[in-house]
Amino acid sequence: MDTKELLTGFFEQTPASFGFLQEHHNFDVVSGMARYERGRMIITPAPKDLGSVKFPFYATFRYETARRMIEINYGDIDFSLDCHITYDQKYRFSYEDLTHFFSLKDNGSPAAKASQLFTNETDIRQAIRKTGLTIEKNLERLLNPPTKFLEQALQYQREVLNRNIYQTYKQDMQAACSEASQSFREGNYKRTIMLYRPYRDHLSPEDFRIFSLALMRLDD
Repeated sequence: MDTKELLTGFFEQTPASFGFLQEHHNFDVVSGMARYERGRMIITPAPKDLGSVKFPFYATFRYETARRMIEINYGDIDFSLDCHITYDQKYRFSYEDLTHFFSLKDNGSPAAKASQLFTNETDIRQAIRKTGLTIEKNLERLLNPPTKFLEQALQYQREVLNRNIYQTYKQDMQAACSEASQSFREGNYKRTIMLYRPYRDHLSPEDFRIFSLALMRLDD
């Protein structure tokens, strides 16, 4: 993968597709390479030689007014492209969530789907172009939704997060139980207990039986 090519696509296509925010809606813009320090994003100008940027990188455009901010970000360890809209420095939603919640027709934009790997310039440009078109078409609706819509969208966001947390917990528990069962067969009861203990309240009857046996055998 050519870092220079990827970042050139991002830094050229984003202002081409989102320039309407500056030109017609009085947004200010800040762009460059971003990093986080103490929970705050620090943005520095992109170097002239984009090929000098080291992986992993995080590139961003921020279009801002006093009450609204639209971010377009690219990079990180998974070469993902994402877009977020912030309202009154209080509500922050992904483009994916807003597309779902407001039932926007998103022109098939990859940015409206789960994170994807963008590792060539053509795909990056196409994704940014389609996302920009959808936002421009629905801008009034996106920038000035009723407060009750924001509260409902926030609730939806929390529900999605809870589902994702539960799914991750479930997957972690399954992996831990599989390893614990193997450790029990190998007679490593201490490790069996260590793996089972964080999930003891949610173990299946069979896994709880093995956990209990490991406790008894460790005491013998």
